[in-house]
Amino acid sequence: MKTTKKYTSIRKKPVNIQTIDNYLFEHEFKKKIKSTHIKLCRNVNIDNTKIKKFKYFHSKYIYWRMNDEKKIKKFKNFFIDFQNFIRVKDSRQVRIINSASWIIDVRSDQFFHWLSDALQRVEIIHSKLEHYPVLIPDYYLEKDYIREILKLLKINFITYKKTELLLIKKLYLTSHGAESGNYNEKLLKSLKNKIDLIPKAESRDDKIWISRQSDDKRKISNFKEIKQIITDYGFRIVELESMSFSQQLNIISNSKVLAGIHGAGLAHMLFANKNTKILEVRDKNDNKNNCFFSLASALQMDYFYFKASASGNPYNSNYFVNPKEFENFLKISLN
Repeated sequence: MKTTKKYTSIRKKPVNIQTIDNYLFEHEFKKKIKSTHIKLCRNVNIDNTKIKKFKYFHSKYIYWRMNDEKKIKKFKNFFIDFQNFIRVKDSRQVRIINSASWIIDVRSDQFFHWLSDALQRVEIIHSKLEHYPVLIPDYYLEKDYIREILKLLKINFITYKKTELLLIKKLYLTSHGAESGNYNEKLLKSLKNKIDLIPKAESRDDKIWISRQSDDKRKISNFKEIKQIITDYGFRIVELESMSFSQQLNIISNSKVLAGIHGAGLAHMLFANKNTKILEVRDKNDNKNNCFFSLASALQMDYFYFKASASGNPYNSNYFVNPKEFENFLKISLN
């Protein structure tokens, strides 16, 4: 059953875009977004985050992986599954669930993918959640943000143990809302409307800098001098991972500027108001990771970028930020 139609997303360009930087964004200015759908299947086995057929055989890859699996890999999995079917009998007792829905993949417990991917899929199936609650592995609830979002958005769900083998008599499978790092604006608007209704406490901080200095990758290598500039421009520097999710929500929802180096923390813009400015420090050579530019556009927020220099692979390297250029960037973007 189709739920949204395919369309071409026309992205809102970065406010401070320069012609020489088009290589970073031009392939993202227009993006084809596929239609979304739900599919009712019967007698489906669930093994942790994998969908299986007849208990043993990997099935329906596009619903539980971020991307479909290659045919050669599917064949190898089938060969292994067939051997297990013959030689190793699964002795686990099967837990039977009459009806449920599926909105997760292998990375959905990660902050960015939970907010940007899984919650889009919740919007696809939202009209049926009363009778088809979403399936959530119990270890997901160890994550504060997952537990709180389920509660705050009143998402009907069923938990199960990682070690359990489930048989779902009627299971609604949801397609992805969009390719990861992209967004279906209709789904995102519906999600944002619900998020905006969540009660939040007031905060006096209007400029928030999301720090990654306690992380093991993508830190600012010369943060000592950059920290002084950030502070001079009135930012509150926060390490969101040290806060409860409710604290994060209160801080972000009242911000007028949300800034930081490329990282999952910038997905918090989902909880900010429409007039919030988004400032991303990104590697000058990285034209692949545009998920926050795309998210800001989908939320109709003003997006600014600053080009830093990664010491290696931009995903797992530290960044050098030129102090003079950075101060000039803040001066312009905050006006």
